[in-house]
Amino acid sequence: NSGAGHTSGKLLYDPDQHKVVVFYTGTSYASDNMEYSVLETIQASGSTQGNISTRLSDRQKVESEIKSYPSGFEWGDVSYDTQNNKYLWIGRDMNDNHVYAKTGAYNTSNNTITWEQTGRSNCSQPIGSGNNGRAPRLHFDETTNRIVALVRDDSNSDRPTVIIGSYNTSSNTIDWGTKQQLDTGGVSDQDTVICKAGNGTGQVFVGYKESNSLKGNLITVSNSSNTCTIQTAAVIQTQADIFRVAYNVEDQNIIFAFKDDSDSSKGKIARLTINSGSTGFDKSALLQFCINPNDSAHDVMYSISAKQVFCTFRPS
Repeated sequence: NSGAGHTSGKLLYDPDQHKVVVFYTGTSYASDNMEYSVLETIQASGSTQGNISTRLSDRQKVESEIKSYPSGFEWGDVSYDTQNNKYLWIGRDMNDNHVYAKTGAYNTSNNTITWEQTGRSNCSQPIGSGNNGRAPRLHFDETTNRIVALVRDDSNSDRPTVIIGSYNTSSNTIDWGTKQQLDTGGVSDQDTVICKAGNGTGQVFVGYKESNSLKGNLITVSNSSNTCTIQTAAVIQTQADIFRVAYNVEDQNIIFAFKDDSDSSKGKIARLTINSGSTGFDKSALLQFCINPNDSAHDVMYSISAKQVFCTFRPS
């Protein structure tokens, strides 16, 4: 994006338009500060991968009445509905601390997103009208064509909560099911994560930090209703924070990265595999990815083309 003062945000790939859209908070901490830019991709000769070539639109707005928290991981999340070709946005509004969701479609005439809800009152509220929430995450499950929202429900003692939704083609908005509690402890900080957990199974991994432990649940999204079954929460790692995850579609396991507070704040990574009873996770040995102590920021991703895991990090 152009100009100084923007925060880091979220990259989203549009598989229908072959565009990369970057969502971020703008230079001012005020309403209408959630912005995005659209980037063009081009394919090299004989390659199935696209390279980012140019910026097609810059500093476009998401919602004029919502003030997003100026942090690259705290404001919310975006996903893409491949069934209905819709952009899905979720965020915490700092004006009232409520969580809102919007949908939109790509506009080919000017390379922007046409949002289907205008004004905060027209946006859907996954955890219910008037309820406070924080650190929302979003995932579209292509097996069930349902939307999964993970939120710290401040109206229920900060407990981790999941809500299943589906896109309503008549009203052009999201219909949300009843919120479902994942665990009894309160979520700490902004460490909530979500990713796919199985090929063609409707399984989704949801993770969060409680006190000083990283925990997670395996949920299975219903094919017939906006609900899910929830396995008992499992402790993934103690004495840790900065929880990030990615799904390895080839080997069908979950890659997770974290900062190990018990070992000089080093950045570490491991593999999670759903156990034979689908009641929890088996964890591999830990590998250190940050060459120095004091890992201060990182992210993890899986490349289908390269069949490799990539981890980016910043040592402080």
